[in-house]
Amino acid sequence: MVLVAGLTTTFTETLARVVIVGLVAGSVVLAPAIVFAYAARSAERQDRERGL
Repeated sequence: MVLVAGLTTTFTETLARVVIVGLVAGSVVLAPAIVFAYAARSAERQDRERGL
């Protein structure tokens, strides 16, 4: 939403920083979540293969 607001109005340096910080923060949160989900699916698959 901030990016859209910046594109439709005057795109200030502060607004650009907010967009960049949001993208970085989202990446920092999303990357470990993807790895954790993959690990959990792999563990469940191994449990099924072992009959647990």
